Amino acid sequence: MSFEYDSSNPKLLHSVVCFIDVLGFKSLGLEAIKNGTGDEFLENIHSSLGKARASITPYPFLPAKIKVFTDNVVIGWPIRGDGEGELGNTFLNLSEYQLALALDGFFIRGGISIGPHFMDEETVFGPELIKAYELESQVAVYPRIILSEESKQDVKRFTRYYMDVKGSPFYTELLEDMDGEWFLNYLDILFDIFEDEVAQKDFTSVYRSLEVHKTNIESALEKYSSNYKLLKKYAWLANYHNYFCDEFMPVSENNLKISTPIKMSNPRRIF
Repeated sequence: MSFEYDSSNPKLLHSVVCFIDVLGFKSLGLEAIKNGTGDEFLENIHSSLGKARASITPYPFLPAKIKVFTDNVVIGWPIRGDGEGELGNTFLNLSEYQLALALDGFFIRGGISIGPHFMDEETVFGPELIKAYELESQVAVYPRIILSEESKQDVKRFTRYYMDVKGSPFYTELLEDMDGEWFLNYLDILFDIFEDEVAQKDFTSVYRSLEVHKTNIESALEKYSSNYKLLKKYAWLANYHNYFCDEFMPVSENNLKISTPIKMSNPRRIF
């Protein structure tokens, strides 16, 4: 059985499938053009997407495929074996991608599903692409990357491999939101990016990144203060940011917290 997408013999393969979109990209671009800052916006988004893409670009020896069209990203990763490695690495890669864009002031949402899929340089096809797209466009709502029911069931199965649920990487990589959706806890990737410093109990770089994250969210809250629909999306981000500071940082500091005009219930651990 093949575990790679083969252009000479296209077949649907059991895969991890992702669809990602930059929140409000169209309106941001049109607003920039209207204000005469189109070139500046283009330069910023081009640079940010270019830097972030490195985190989701597969190594040549991996069978994963990626397609990018400006603010849209589709990823397909054929599953070999039980799929824990493919799904786990997808979570890490997407978290790094989401963080990189967030630190540049661009926030994304998306969907992750598991099932039949095919993609190569010419074609992207399969029911899971539709499901991942629908998760992003109809269910995610807020700037979060959420999991399909199939993905959630696989995570539950993989977690049983561990003696203690807290020993599973999924225990920190995923959170359950107030509406029951599971989403990527993308700020947690900071502990991997600055692993050497964190091992020495030095959280300086983590704090600096959280300060940038805070500033970008506060700017959006101010910008969309009179647009309730958008304000609620960034209020969700503020709530997630504050929860992360309380739940995951060794010492919660009030100067990292964001004051938000809309209060929401906190997410929680998936287990």
